[in-house]
Amino acid sequence: MKQLTFIIGCILVITVAKAQDQRKPNDSIKVLVDSTFTLFEEHSLYSSQMDWIKRKKAFYRQAKAAHTFSEVFPMFQTIFDELQDHHSFFWFNNQKYASNYGQLDESNIRKPLMEAMEKGEAIHTVKLLGDIGYIRISQDNTSDDFGDMQKAAQQIQDMICEIHRPDIKGWILDLRLNSGGNMYPMLSGISSFLEDGTFAITIDRKNHRKSWSLSGKAIYEGEKKITELQLQCLPEMTDKKIAVLTSQVTGSSGEITALALRNRDNTIFIGEKTAGFMTSNELFRLPFNTFLLLTYAEIADNNGIVYKYIEPDIEIIEGDNFNELTKDKKIQTAINWINHE
Repeated sequence: MKQLTFIIGCILVITVAKAQDQRKPNDSIKVLVDSTFTLFEEHSLYSSQMDWIKRKKAFYRQAKAAHTFSEVFPMFQTIFDELQDHHSFFWFNNQKYASNYGQLDESNIRKPLMEAMEKGEAIHTVKLLGDIGYIRISQDNTSDDFGDMQKAAQQIQDMICEIHRPDIKGWILDLRLNSGGNMYPMLSGISSFLEDGTFAITIDRKNHRKSWSLSGKAIYEGEKKITELQLQCLPEMTDKKIAVLTSQVTGSSGEITALALRNRDNTIFIGEKTAGFMTSNELFRLPFNTFLLLTYAEIADNNGIVYKYIEPDIEIIEGDNFNELTKDKKIQTAINWINHE
């Protein structure tokens, strides 16, 4: 059984030496367990749901016979299950350890979406459909390096610039194959369609809030500039019609990209309810080349309304056609809306 991975914000590009999974003494396991429980208790969005002292004692009783880290991580998966935390996970020896709760199994993904991903359609694509612009933004695996994000964002905008014409009636933003990754290049790349200001807010369990915002060519998290376009080759298009297409695969930062347009004027959402991975994760580097991507906050729109997923304005489940876009039912509906509303 294979699960689709939804990641927001942080991208793991990690190669861990095979020797790291050799037998470790119990004191090394204790260091890992102690560090992890401290992070769970102090940072997890769901921390208040658990008696951590009691749970840690039970964990140690269970882990007493463990000799390798790979024996310990399934025990942490159980904690994710108990918290119903389906977005957090560990990364160790190039393997993911996540909750079994709330995951989207590939066997449950509708066939046209699965086939499109298998055929390599989940790539950034920009083209003209007559007098309507079509933009497909898929999962973005850019690292969190400023320069890398800037380059990736510029590539998206440059693709749009190649087809832009003043007489384009409207745009289709296709997020159906976007399961997440690094949201900053995605949003920076389409910033010409967004007004300056806050587009989303993170809210942690202590109600601490931090805004994600756009200012000019730059994307900010709080006061920190995350990335910025080098060149703005597009005019401001905040008044242009946009039809946003979503699917059951649209998840994590793909959902945040959709959320950034949720309260935008002249915008409609067409397709399916999204995957429901609308929480913010933070990357922690643990001992022994172990990484924990931990859910620490909920996501709200620029009005402070928390979202678990994005609901379409017009629900259409079937009819996807990534080979012939003009025969795609969602795209046909989007074109009709742009032409007649």
